[in-house]
Amino acid sequence: MFALFRRLPWIYQIGLIVVLVAALVILGFLALQQFQAGAIPEEEEVSATVDVGGLPQFLPPEQPQGVHVIGVGELVRTPDLAIVVFGVEAHAASAAAAGADAEEAAGAVVEAIRDLDDIGLNDHDIQIGGVALAPTYQAGERAGAPAGYAASTTIRIRVAKLDRAADVVDAGFAAGADALHSLTYTLADAGAHTEDALRLATIAAATKARAIAEALQGRVAGLINIQEEVDVFPAITKKVDPAQAKLAAPTPPGQVTIRAVVRANFAFE
Repeated sequence: MFALFRRLPWIYQIGLIVVLVAALVILGFLALQQFQAGAIPEEEEVSATVDVGGLPQFLPPEQPQGVHVIGVGELVRTPDLAIVVFGVEAHAASAAAAGADAEEAAGAVVEAIRDLDDIGLNDHDIQIGGVALAPTYQAGERAGAPAGYAASTTIRIRVAKLDRAADVVDAGFAAGADALHSLTYTLADAGAHTEDALRLATIAAATKARAIAEALQGRVAGLINIQEEVDVFPAITKKVDPAQAKLAAPTPPGQVTIRAVVRANFAFE
C-alpha cells in the first residue's frame, strides 16, 4: 500500500494526505458530539427540609369515614332482689364511746333481722358500713372543745324474698334504726339480661346502617369501630328523709329496665 502511494505523482500524494487528515478531523468531531450527548448528568441534591414559613403545622390523623349510627336495646324484667339500707346514729361525750354505741346499734338491727323466720339471709346479704364521726357543739358555738361526738353508720340488707321486704323494714326500726336511706328493687344478676340488651342494640345499629346505605344506593362494607354502654334502672329507689323515715312503708316492686346503647361506624361503599 505504501509502495503504491510512492509511485503516485507528488500532487496526488499531497491531495490524498489532505483528504485523510480531513476525514480524521470529521470523525473525531462526530465522536466528541456523541460522547457529550450521552454523558450522565449529575444528580441534583434534594433538601431534607422545606421552608414553608411560620410555625410547624401538625395535621391530625385522618379520621375513618362511614355511616355513623346509634342503636338502642331495652329490656324490662321483673325484679328478684330487694335492697334495704338503714341508718343508725349515736351520740356520746367521747369519739370512742360514740363509735362503739353506733356499732352496737347496728349490731342490734342486724340481729333483729336475722331473727326473722324463714327470710334466708346469708353473711354476704348483710353489710355494715364504716363508722363516721363528727364533733358536736353547743348551740351557737363552732370552735373550741366539742361538747361531744356523733357517730353514724349504715346497714345494707339484701332480701331475695321480695314479699319479706316490709318485715325487714319493720324489724330494723323496732331494733333501733334511725333512718331508712333507700329501698330498691333490682336484679340479683343482671349479666345475662345485659348481654340480651347489647345484642338488641347492636342489631338495631346494623339495621339502621343498612337502611341508610340502601337509601344512598350503596351498601355496608364492614364495621370500622363500635362503642357500648349499659345502664340498669332499678324498679324503685326510694329515698326517705330521716325525719319521715318511720312513716315510710315499702311499696310493691315495679319493673327493672336494662338499657344498652351502641355507637357504631360502618364502612360505606
